[in-house]
Amino acid sequence: MWLYEAANQAAKERVVQVQEKASIIVAQVQDEAQTLLNSMSLQQENPSTSIFEKLDDYKAFLVVIDVDDKTEEVAAILNDTSWTSAR
Repeated sequence: MWLYEAANQAAKERVVQVQEKASIIVAQVQDEAQTLLNSMSLQQENPSTSIFEKLDDYKAFLVVIDVDDKTEEVAAILNDTSWTSAR
């Protein structure tokens, strides 16, 4: 009977050791995962994304300032010499 109790006690101690090691491993994995997620969030954005954002800004500018609509107005201003001083 004492052999059974000794084996049972040794098994319980081993279970505690395994649980402690498992907890340590889980904590390390969580730390690594957090580090990885943080580094992924700090990565620079893709250069092509920046280019497309600038193109979108340019397209928005073109909607507000349509050069084709202003061409006649600019030509009329350049042809109007009343605002320039006579040389």
